[in-house]
Amino acid sequence: MYTGDMNAALRKHRFIPLPGELQALFDAVSSNFKLAGSAKTENQESTELIAGFQQFLSIQKQLEMANGSADPDISSTEITELGEFGLGLINHLGEVAREQKLVETNIALAAITIGVADWIMTNHGRIVILEPVVDAIAAEANATSDHRTLANMADFMGRVAASCTDVIKHDLGVENPRRPWRLLQVNRGITATRSHSRQTMIRVFDDLVMAIPHEAPAFFTEGMREMDSQNYPDFIREVMHEYYEKHSHPRGH
Repeated sequence: MYTGDMNAALRKHRFIPLPGELQALFDAVSSNFKLAGSAKTENQESTELIAGFQQFLSIQKQLEMANGSADPDISSTEITELGEFGLGLINHLGEVAREQKLVETNIALAAITIGVADWIMTNHGRIVILEPVVDAIAAEANATSDHRTLANMADFMGRVAASCTDVIKHDLGVENPRRPWRLLQVNRGITATRSHSRQTMIRVFDDLVMAIPHEAPAFFTEGMREMDSQNYPDFIREVMHEYYEKHSHPRGH
């Protein structure tokens, strides 16, 4: 799986917030919750979650050095634990925002989630809570049709996959089609296809076959259907057809 550092290229296309932008994004989220209503039960819950995530940002800021990386004395285990704390809070805030139908707030929370995941990975931590990260990247990918940005998103998803804990990578509960590990691989495959980048597709499809081998045939079968319905160019069809022939419709069967 992809393990290279794509931070500079990804940030150029602005779907990963810079570390210093997380506070401004979260300030906007906090204001939106305060404007959403008076002393309701869910508002009390959001107040507690906001206070918790502000604590996360404060700790993160204390760990940051001038070059934007965490203190080298902080272990990867501590980064993982802090990241799990932050992602868990953001995940719960997203649930509250959906209950209150705060659409703009959820968009900001998706950006924050991506920023936190990037910070974890940049500082050699592991992704423990995958679902909000998968949902956030999917929302960002669905909001763009720029080929280069989509290719960068596919590479970012590869970094996420490589940074997941071994428990997640073992892909337990294969009977659940909504499990985050499967969704990450499938969404990455779709994003790579939409990027119209042959190299990205090949890299991502190879990873997909390794990550969810039993479900790869169905992915490429559906991919061939999409080639016609979405009118993809011939060079993209050729890549999809190659993997379809190899994994979904092997010769001799």
